[in-house]
Amino acid sequence: MRLNEPGDERPPRLFLARGRRTQRIWFRTDVPAATAEACRRIARGLPRWDGRPSSGAIHDGLRAVLAGDAPITEERCGPAYRFGEHVDLHVDAEVTVIDEGSAHLLEPHFPYTRSVLAARAPLVVSLWRDEVERAGAQPLYSTSWDNVASRAVAAKLRLIEYAETFSLT
Repeated sequence: MRLNEPGDERPPRLFLARGRRTQRIWFRTDVPAATAEACRRIARGLPRWDGRPSSGAIHDGLRAVLAGDAPITEERCGPAYRFGEHVDLHVDAEVTVIDEGSAHLLEPHFPYTRSVLAARAPLVVSLWRDEVERAGAQPLYSTSWDNVASRAVAAKLRLIEYAETFSLT
C-alpha cells in the first residue's frame, strides 16, 4: 500500500474503509502475511457502516492483532467523501491561492504546511478536485470525526459520505 499523496510520509500499517454495502482493507508491505490474514478475518465479521461514527470497541480485534507485531503509534477514524456534481459556490470573499509567491502567509499559523507546500499544492479543495480529475484519478476526501472544520468544508462542497475509514500505524 502507498499513500496517494506526494512526499515520503509512510502509509498506515492497516487501512480499512467500511461502506454501507462493501468494505476494503489494505496493509502496508511490512505487515506479516499471517497478521494481515487475521485482520482480514476480523474485518469480514464487522458490520457494514450505518452512516454514524462507530464506537471505538468495534476495532478492538484489529488493534489487538496489529499490536502483536509492533506497538500502535497512531490511530485515525472518520468519514470519507466522494464528490458529486460540481458546486458553484457564490462566496463573497477574496480567495488567495497559496503558491510559492504567497506562501509566507502560512508561516504564522501553518508552518508545517509551508514546509510541504510544493508537495501539497493546490490547497483549495475545489481546485484540488479539478487537478486530481485532470490527472485521471478520482478525488476522495476524508477527515476525522472530531475535525468539525473539515467536515463543514465537506458539507459546504456537498460531498457525499460513502464510508468510514479507520487506520492504524
